Amino acid sequence: MNLDILKREIADSLKNNKVYIIKDVFNNTPNWDNFVNFMDLVGQNKYNKTETRTEPFGYNNENKYLRIADCVDPINHKSNGDSIPQLDEVLNILEQIFDEKTKYGEIYINFTSKTEVLSPHNDPWIAVVWSCIGQIDWRIYSDFNLDSQIESYITNPGDIIIIPKGMIHSVVPLTPRASISLAYNSDIDIKY
Repeated sequence: MNLDILKREIADSLKNNKVYIIKDVFNNTPNWDNFVNFMDLVGQNKYNKTETRTEPFGYNNENKYLRIADCVDPINHKSNGDSIPQLDEVLNILEQIFDEKTKYGEIYINFTSKTEVLSPHNDPWIAVVWSCIGQIDWRIYSDFNLDSQIESYITNPGDIIIIPKGMIHSVVPLTPRASISLAYNSDIDIKY
């Protein structure tokens, strides 16, 4: 992986408001045990928290996903509680690309692929998501209507998808999945 080329391609993609996927590079992905160990740390309150979420766990019964907040330690910007050490390599590379540390990370888990499409939404930051387990369909829309889908991207374990700030998208698990979502400053200007 040539970091200079990667930075240039990502910078161009963000400037043109395009999705960018880093395919099959970060293959040392966490397994279910890593995610369960982090859930145990959170349940025992043995991790550093941010003020981003009031509750560490979130479960959406309608869409069948579990959200676990603060997988990135807000103090040292590494895997929180060392339960997902594979995340540190990804964070190091992304810090070199974005010239900043992420200050926030969440885990999203679906135990079933039999779920409704999550409503189209957008984020006020650059969303960087590492697919760790399973396959995900990322759908891009021109507006918040499900009929306005304009693109679709499939990610597999080891892939990272980068979604520009404000881009309307939804997440559809094609299999049971676990992914780590990171937020980066939307005003970033990647230097290469």
